[in-house]
Amino acid sequence: MEGFGFKCKKCGKTYEAMWGDDPMNVGFGEEYLEAMRQGEYGPERQHIVLSDKSVLMDTTLRLYKCRKCGAWKVECDMGLYAPKVDNPKVVWWASYLKEQYRLIKEPFHKCDECGCEMKIDKHGFRLKCPYCGKANWGHPQIEVIDY
Repeated sequence: MEGFGFKCKKCGKTYEAMWGDDPMNVGFGEEYLEAMRQGEYGPERQHIVLSDKSVLMDTTLRLYKCRKCGAWKVECDMGLYAPKVDNPKVVWWASYLKEQYRLIKEPFHKCDECGCEMKIDKHGFRLKCPYCGKANWGHPQIEVIDY
């Protein structure tokens, strides 16, 4: 896991963003899969997860940032994968997922603020304060967190 802690220069509140691949996280992402089953991520994803029990979802947490308004969120990748081989092994780490599975549905993340598509922000150095909206740099006194 990686991430940053922030202390807002305008309102003084602290916040953090943590993302990355977390092994042994069995059951993580189940809330996203349930939302897909209920159709919250569109009819195509709903059909995929309901019709094929062998489909897996990439549960890697990623930092997504809107290029239009700058809003951000840490969310599960949600890419959907089908097996490439018969009887694939149990997948404990997202990097192993791509060895035995093929991508069948790209991840898509929509901005909660303006509705635009969000893109992965691999760096996360500068994020808007969720309390007042000021853009801040990762604060060295709060310490950059890198596991």
